[in-house]
Amino acid sequence: MMAAPNFRAIRLKYGLRSAWPAALAAITSRVEVGPLVASTSFHDPAMLAVKANAVDEISGGRLILGLGAGWNETEYRAFDFAFDHRVSRFEEAFTIIRTLLRDGRIDFDGRFYQARDCELLPRGPRPGGPPLLLGSSGPRMLRIALPHVDAWNAWYADTGNEPAGVAPLRERAGLYHMSARGATTWFAFARAIVGDVERPRVVPIATAAFSQLKPELIGQATGLFNLLRNEGGSVGIALSATVLARHAQFHQARLTDTITPFNPILHDRLAATAHGLFTVSGQDPSTVKQMALGMIYGQVRLQATTMAYVDVFWMLTFAFVLFMPFILLLHGGKGRAPAGAH
Repeated sequence: MMAAPNFRAIRLKYGLRSAWPAALAAITSRVEVGPLVASTSFHDPAMLAVKANAVDEISGGRLILGLGAGWNETEYRAFDFAFDHRVSRFEEAFTIIRTLLRDGRIDFDGRFYQARDCELLPRGPRPGGPPLLLGSSGPRMLRIALPHVDAWNAWYADTGNEPAGVAPLRERAGLYHMSARGATTWFAFARAIVGDVERPRVVPIATAAFSQLKPELIGQATGLFNLLRNEGGSVGIALSATVLARHAQFHQARLTDTITPFNPILHDRLAATAHGLFTVSGQDPSTVKQMALGMIYGQVRLQATTMAYVDVFWMLTFAFVLFMPFILLLHGGKGRAPAGAH
């Protein structure tokens, strides 16, 4: 006789929101996938890095690895995980996970976790591993993780679920602004959107296109216009997103080729960044060096993405120039007298 399913366990966050998206990665080709977020307390950190590396390989470089310390004690009791020292455990686990994914190896002996002479092979499709996302707003968690993550997910209650609540949260992250790369940028972008900005006054393209049509033709023109806009928009967005993702990986690979131990410019930049971080944070030199490397790598990723956007811009410009003669040709045919009219 089949045993009744444990619905209580199925409802737990561990079984849903932190589920590993390997199946989604296998059956999709464009969307980015990832847990929002995976509690490091529920996994051995080295094995979590192995899972992330495998899913990133399956997806062709589309994984975003969301990490957090966990918070629901009911989940911990259900799965018999230790609930004490969660942030301290996260700090050690996060060190192991990010180092394995970005450097490929680590020799770590901590209070809660060990990863002695551990190496991640084979490496995933991206030289620096998948982008990391932090799911926390606690001051200590921000200090630990913001120097190394590419994105930051805050709980809606932290902002009151209102645009006005973004600014205080961003100011809290500003305490770590020297190293909070992606997170600070994201909140600055969000604030620019919700701010009081004078919007340019433009004439919609549909209005301009239909202004010279006869009233009895506007219905047919509207249907044709919507069909072309929807189909063209879908194809254009999909094509642009694909080109953007692939060119970002290409440019990042080219840029990282110059980051070698024999590059004197890298040595100077690393020393200056580490000195500034040491002056501000006062942490030990090895930690400061890792933070400086994380900042430089973040700048490389940002530059690669910017270059990919430039490539997409030129691609769209070329397409516009290519189709412009056809548009002018169609427009030039308007108003010509039919043959035999004279």
